[in-house]
Amino acid sequence: MPKTIFVFPKPPWVSEGPVIPSDCPVNIELVFLRRDIIRQIIAVNYYMKASRDLSGELSEVFRAEALDEAQHIILLMRMLAKLDPVQAQEFRQHDVELVITDPAPEKGNLEIDPDRRNAAISYLSEAVKLEAETINEYQEQIAASRNQEVIDLLCIIMNHEKEDLAIFSHYLFGVAPWGIK
Repeated sequence: MPKTIFVFPKPPWVSEGPVIPSDCPVNIELVFLRRDIIRQIIAVNYYMKASRDLSGELSEVFRAEALDEAQHIILLMRMLAKLDPVQAQEFRQHDVELVITDPAPEKGNLEIDPDRRNAAISYLSEAVKLEAETINEYQEQIAASRNQEVIDLLCIIMNHEKEDLAIFSHYLFGVAPWGIK
């Protein structure tokens, strides 16, 4: 008796589909790095607030931890720039220097009304968080999409969001007393 051979079409996830542009990287590590940056920024702001609200040794402990976490932000952003050439270009274009410096005693290097400094840090931190989350959403949508026009559109928008992330990061680093230049 002859064997019956079943021929199945290629599953849709194996077939040739739309092409993701080279200036639109969608590897999962980028999502992880942005999520890590978000968590670190939240931690730094929380620890700095605790340091301002407390006094003595406990205040110093929270301040030291905030500065330590701020260094993690720089390390994460360096890796983000290494893996995402568009983000690296936006960081350079907006003078986001990913260097660790000695902490400023009271403030970052951007002049701002002292009564508005904490509000500025809060708004800028939230803006960085929102931009990073938005980029992650677009990246996941691009990776899942099967429509070339949708991919191309989302890539354009996502790369604009990377510029926004660089702009807000620049100002956050200028206002925040984390010792980041």
